[in-house]
Amino acid sequence: MKKAILVVLVASIAYLGARAADEIAAQISLSVRNGLFSDDFKASFTSDQTTVGVETLTIAVTNVAMPVAFTKLAAPRWCMIKNISSNSGVTNEVAIGIVTNSVFCETQRIAAGEAVLNKIGDSVTNYVRSVIDATNNITVSSWEE
Repeated sequence: MKKAILVVLVASIAYLGARAADEIAAQISLSVRNGLFSDDFKASFTSDQTTVGVETLTIAVTNVAMPVAFTKLAAPRWCMIKNISSNSGVTNEVAIGIVTNSVFCETQRIAAGEAVLNKIGDSVTNYVRSVIDATNNITVSSWEE
């Protein structure tokens, strides 16, 4: 007999803006409940922002991998990607990853309404594509350190 498993995932990512010390602060929480099992994960961290710079883009994502390119920032370091497609489910998922040897390598996937926070490494470009043949919209905000 198979048991039904209920997993509740709550992730909250917040950009708290430049504060008194010119910093970027993030708060992340994850809660899982499954019968008698439960687990919580919480993390928060800050990063000094020595260069004031924020750029926000809205991108129509197709099933062809496309780079997330920032033109107003000299050195984007933090990036929050949110899937703003209207319907939830697999049909509106957006894959995030990198391209190596002309091949898209998926590292993350977000459904409509979900968001993910990434720290961008030097000389690394995030790519995005729709999981199926549909166009989905995302917003991308990036900050310099």
